[in-house]
Amino acid sequence: MSNIQSVLFDKNKFSIEDAVHFLDEHNLNHSKIDVTKNKLRARQVDPIKGDKYRTKKLGDSGIEFIFEYSKKGGKISANSLNKMIKSSYKSRKDADPEIDGYKLDTALSTKKAKVYSKDGKAVVVHRGTTGTLSDWANNAAYLTGLYKYTDRYKKGKEVQEGAEKKYGAENIDTTGHSQGAVLARELGKNTKNIITVNPASLFQKKADNETVVRSSLDPVSFLQQHATHTINTGSLNPLTNHSSDILNKLPEGTILGSGITIRKVHKSTKYVVKHLGKIISTHKNKDLAHKKAKSLNY
Repeated sequence: MSNIQSVLFDKNKFSIEDAVHFLDEHNLNHSKIDVTKNKLRARQVDPIKGDKYRTKKLGDSGIEFIFEYSKKGGKISANSLNKMIKSSYKSRKDADPEIDGYKLDTALSTKKAKVYSKDGKAVVVHRGTTGTLSDWANNAAYLTGLYKYTDRYKKGKEVQEGAEKKYGAENIDTTGHSQGAVLARELGKNTKNIITVNPASLFQKKADNETVVRSSLDPVSFLQQHATHTINTGSLNPLTNHSSDILNKLPEGTILGSGITIRKVHKSTKYVVKHLGKIISTHKNKDLAHKKAKSLNY
């Protein structure tokens, strides 16, 4: 995951007023601008020990961006995610042992949830409904508000807690399709990202760290509010619209994850709220910053 850590301006080309104008136009923080010998620096977030930083010039404009690359958590490609969701519907024995460099954690994976790991990061994938009587009973429990009392929820929680203990919640993406998305949303609140695909929903708003992908004609997720990606499959078939294959309709190379993050900037002067890397609000008070973001339907 990368964020703009600082924006640099060549003093020979930019005055402080010019820099502020550019930052304001692009929704970047300008509450404090540091003046060095040759540069003006607008720090967006405080540096984090252990992260990597790269500088990229904006052509010959005299503007440079310093990007911060976090080692924690992660994003995942839509294609890899679809493969993992497909594998989650298989038995532990038949599940794909490796997907795009992510290896199946056989110690944690079960029939109804799979855990894949790579370089200390992990993806927990909660399976959706398979059509068994017990699964439909779980769906009924969800509709009546009793889902947390089901064996399905309890078993999913065991896998989730085991993964968080082994890899650290900050290094995990939690995902699920259909009923599995309900588990991902409920159990992945402490993880870096939640990614839900055609989630069963009763008007729930997406979580702060959640990315929602749904088909516009999916009958299961039609009550879901504020999807991050809404896809037109070009089909009227409800099974086609509910399938996780809708992920293949996203532009090639699409990366999922990120959600909303809140970080303090400029030595406690402000909090910045980001959605998918874009700054959407700032405020000196953390709760008010988040409230402002929600008022914008994020």
